[in-house]
Amino acid sequence: MLAIKTDQLTKTYSGEGGCRGISLAVPRGTIFGLLGPNGAGKSTLVKMLVGLLHPTSGEAELLGKPLTDITIRQKIGFLPENFKYHDWLTGEDLLRFHASLYKLTTTEIKKDYRKF
Repeated sequence: MLAIKTDQLTKTYSGEGGCRGISLAVPRGTIFGLLGPNGAGKSTLVKMLVGLLHPTSGEAELLGKPLTDITIRQKIGFLPENFKYHDWLTGEDLLRFHASLYKLTTTEIKKDYRKF
């Protein structure tokens, strides 16, 4: 099974920038990195894969499921380069907020807390 599969994945902003025609296949269990100069589209590609941006065209799958399948987002994480948490959130508040973004139920959240 492939961890990541893209076919001509493209994101443009008013026809410019972003990334164009990205086709790749990353086998599950491999270590994979994106290298390129500033403005090459690395962050845009990752943001499409995690659901923060919608592709202009092309297709992609994560773990065999299309990007539109919200259940796959429960299995991945993303930490942007210049991210800052809100000062007024406690650690628990932050975890609960992010769990709600992925539509986890209270039961699922409590079950996951017991793992730690």
